[in-house]
Amino acid sequence: MNSISTTHQLKRHLGLDVAGSAEDERLTAALVAATAQIERLAARWFMPRRATIYHQVARADRHHLTLKADLLDLHSVTTPDGIALTSAITRTEQGALHFDAAHPLSAHIAPDTVLAISAVWAWHPEPATAWRWSGDSVLDAMLWPGVPVIAVSSATASAPDGTTPRFQVGQLLRIGDEMMSLMGIMPGMGAGDGLLVGRGVNGTVSAAHTHDAQIERYQPPADIAQLALRWAAWLYQEPDQPALTPTPPALLSALSPLRRLTA
Repeated sequence: MNSISTTHQLKRHLGLDVAGSAEDERLTAALVAATAQIERLAARWFMPRRATIYHQVARADRHHLTLKADLLDLHSVTTPDGIALTSAITRTEQGALHFDAAHPLSAHIAPDTVLAISAVWAWHPEPATAWRWSGDSVLDAMLWPGVPVIAVSSATASAPDGTTPRFQVGQLLRIGDEMMSLMGIMPGMGAGDGLLVGRGVNGTVSAAHTHDAQIERYQPPADIAQLALRWAAWLYQEPDQPALTPTPPALLSALSPLRRLTA
């Protein structure tokens, strides 16, 4: 379940009671659909995904590689022979990698070579601050792979950046390299609260995490989050067959400058 914005935010946007849950299923469906439509029309991901994408080295400039998706966090670059080229990279951008022509590994970057680039992909204007500490950590003695509930000290307290509550259904969380979808809040569990999560989402693997491991949350760009709320509000308020109703021009206009222009 990927949603750029949360049900809590959408309730506030629509003027609904944030404590009520009668409309949660419809609100969540609208948020997920809005995210899918926005990403499809923009031809880019706004929510992070771990994936290996294969790129062919260009004949014109083998030391400059235009990426097929927006780079958020690079993990590895390897040749078909398994040679790691990460140390040969001089600069990374969201849309390109630059290799050192004088590096010894440069000989393995031949024209038409297909490189495997393993990374977390998503567009964000400030990749270094895209993940933010929630202000909470794992209370469990050990969080084992596949366990769907995480014990935390407080789900409703404020995050260090002022976000209140710090945990909201629909958020994308991260512990270590594992991403998780926040699907529900379980108040009053033990000494604190519980988070019901989908483990190992968006191309990551469910892993073991130790006590006190920090829980991070993904913070989408503010303009994208606001657009997702407007889009989800339209879907929520539409009749039962929104596919028969054209997307409002104002939404398409707001999305237009966010479209990815290069393949």
